[in-house]
Amino acid sequence: MPYSEIDPTAPIRKIDPLLSMGAFGLSAVAGFSNCVILEYYHIPISHMTGAVSMLGIDLAESRISEIGNIIFIIIGFVIGAIISGVVIHGPQLKPKSEYGYILILESFFIAAAALFLSHKMNFGLFCAALAFGLQNAMASSYYGLIIRTTHVTGIVTDIGVLIGHGLRRRRFKSGKIFFLFLILSGFLSGGFLGIRLFFYFQLFSLFLPAASCLVAGILFLFLLKSGRILGGPTS
Repeated sequence: MPYSEIDPTAPIRKIDPLLSMGAFGLSAVAGFSNCVILEYYHIPISHMTGAVSMLGIDLAESRISEIGNIIFIIIGFVIGAIISGVVIHGPQLKPKSEYGYILILESFFIAAAALFLSHKMNFGLFCAALAFGLQNAMASSYYGLIIRTTHVTGIVTDIGVLIGHGLRRRRFKSGKIFFLFLILSGFLSGGFLGIRLFFYFQLFSLFLPAASCLVAGILFLFLLKSGRILGGPTS
């Protein structure tokens, strides 16, 4: 859990605004997609706690037809995390082109999920879970925290722990708390927007987060190459 990575002695400093925007955007993509698929299939795909719980229920109630879908999701998420780990292979968040490539790959799998699911093909669940396995694994350690943008259990835990640390030491790390609230609000607002658009476009609404990841990946690569991101080739 992210809680174990919090360093109460870490210095307070300003978080990179670009990172804040990226974390908000990624959490919004996850919240959007998760709520759309949850509304249609009643299965969460951006985090595995709900999926594994559903698997336990389906096994206990012998719902054979549903078990395959859950296994598809779990395997897809793990494969996505494996791919991200192979491509990024770094425990610390550092500006490099691999993040842009992962975002572009994520956009492909979200779009594939939209196409498969809109044609009643459950393989789309695998594609969606793989996309968020990619996203969840690409987030690394930064500023004494583990950044997780596909679920909010750790985020809410970290907020509580940081407030607890602040009450004990009478010194609140407001920058970290704000950053975590930003991710939480991104997931919530993404879910709200996803359901609103689902009413009109059904599963085709998933093309919006797919397009967002594609644009973000291409923009990130451009900014990195031009040196506008610290750590880029010309910096």
